[in-house]
Amino acid sequence: MLSEEVQTIASASNVTDFRASDPQLYPGYLAKRYPGGGRAYDWDEIGLASLAGSSTQDAWSATFYANPSLSGAPVLERRDSAIDFDWGNGSPDEEIPADGFSARWTRTASFEKGCYRFETVANDGVRLSIDGQLVLDDWNTKSSAARHTATLELETGDHDIVLEYFERSGKASVSLSWDYLGETQAEFEGTYWNNHQLRGKPSAKEPAKILDFDWGKESPVKGIDPTYWSARWTGTIFVDEKATWRFVTTTDRGVRLRVDGASVIDHWHGISKPMSYYHDVDLLPGDHKVMLEYYHTRGHALLSASWSKLHEERKGWSGAYYDNPDLDGKPLFTRLDETIDFDWGKGSAGGGLPVDKFSIRGTRKVSLKPGTYRIAVKTNDGARLYVDDKLLLDKWKNRTVNRKVDVGFDSKEHTIVLEYREGTGSARAQLTINAPSLSP
Repeated sequence: MLSEEVQTIASASNVTDFRASDPQLYPGYLAKRYPGGGRAYDWDEIGLASLAGSSTQDAWSATFYANPSLSGAPVLERRDSAIDFDWGNGSPDEEIPADGFSARWTRTASFEKGCYRFETVANDGVRLSIDGQLVLDDWNTKSSAARHTATLELETGDHDIVLEYFERSGKASVSLSWDYLGETQAEFEGTYWNNHQLRGKPSAKEPAKILDFDWGKESPVKGIDPTYWSARWTGTIFVDEKATWRFVTTTDRGVRLRVDGASVIDHWHGISKPMSYYHDVDLLPGDHKVMLEYYHTRGHALLSASWSKLHEERKGWSGAYYDNPDLDGKPLFTRLDETIDFDWGKGSAGGGLPVDKFSIRGTRKVSLKPGTYRIAVKTNDGARLYVDDKLLLDKWKNRTVNRKVDVGFDSKEHTIVLEYREGTGSARAQLTINAPSLSP
């Protein structure tokens, strides 16, 4: 019997549920999630995931106190592999009271240079310090769990992390996680309009160094109505060597990103929940101009844009993107995609592709443990699936595809090819694999 848990292993331009109302990020290819909280994952060659074991070296040193002020001697000391707890109306341990306790977690962790978003969700109070600096402070009693984020730049090397927490009464929960947002950013000029079309004379200006915002339902800057507004950020980033860079945006409304005047990401339409989009760009050494545009209409407002250099050791699918629906001629662009899990809606897949009548060919070589694997393909519109040049699924003229194919693999290297065709309307492409066994 094949496992019912499916893990995405392919991709062709980028949409994943990156930061929804649930603060737990799904493991994915758009950002690196570090095991400060939530679940840590081990990934094999093709992206199949299993829960990772936590080493003692990476664990947190935890001390618990029988009072809400971290005072006196701790009543319990232990090692925790992650900070991700929901005790409800209970207690972390029989030695600790269900109400009126506190805790402190400490750890030294290694980081690569770049921007990071740290996130806490806690009921009640929480404080986060990095290298002795208080970066997040919500030391208050509250009736329900509250989420807070802090974004900062870190240099390569070890950094000391301290999380402090107290519970006064009622339910108790606390979690900590952080995400790598890419390279250190630059100084950006932010311009805001009191309409959602970037039209007319701007109503406000405010600079930003890191393009990572979560405005909630509040105004982004003074003088801007929180309901209908739009904004543009312009700045210059420096590249020290010729390389491929991945640009990623995460938003709950419309977003456009241009690099050196060329359209990189274009999803200027509303969506029902936060989504992420990415595109890979080859850049030469020197300065490069970046322009980010966003519009908002009602509800929660959030926006993040980041970029990071891609390295040769990445594994993934070689994606060729064509500006026609039949894979004709030379592709408009090619890139390496870690997964195939896209829902572009009625927007563009990026990189200058039209919103309709385009096609994609994704190719990947894999070496798997011998066994029978179930490959599932879901697309809107047509798709073809090949394994070692053998056509296993041919639905090229279909309006939708939702098929599963069982394939036997031996220990040799095998080539998988997914071809996708978009006609008109909504566009979606997904390929998943059910492995013979997967750790729960």
